[in-house]
Amino acid sequence: MQTSGLSHASGSDLPRGPDRPYLITLEAGSSGACAGQQIILASQAGSAREAREFTMAVLRAWRLGTMADAAMIVVSELVTNAIVHGSCHDADADEPGQVLLALHRAGDRVTIIATDGNANPPVLAVPPDPSAESGRGLGVVDALAEQWGWTRLGVAAKAVWATLCL
Repeated sequence: MQTSGLSHASGSDLPRGPDRPYLITLEAGSSGACAGQQIILASQAGSAREAREFTMAVLRAWRLGTMADAAMIVVSELVTNAIVHGSCHDADADEPGQVLLALHRAGDRVTIIATDGNANPPVLAVPPDPSAESGRGLGVVDALAEQWGWTRLGVAAKAVWATLCL
């Protein structure tokens, strides 16, 4: 995959896991002002970490390290929600479903998108149950993002997105 000034130093067009990480470089003369990168993650433990590592590599390539803290939290929440609440498993293959994480940069904005195999809308608990051990993730996303939302992708999938500004 090659997008607007970014390339994989490894030369591969396929997303890679932690044992074969992305090596992303900024091409000479490119501002990276409008670009996108994506990775496909297994719907399983460890994928949120892989998503954060991927996001950090992309932000470094785009020279957007100042947004790293907020982006890491938003990516963690969106990917974890996609894994826990949204991804279905392929019963025939006995394999975990997949989550697609995409980062899109346009000027001073980065949009983080996580897709999963469940068309049900995400639920923002307002106010969150103070005794609950979970259920605050979208509230955190709401607090950090300029805006966020979701869209149905066909009958059996959705994309949840959040936009961060510099």
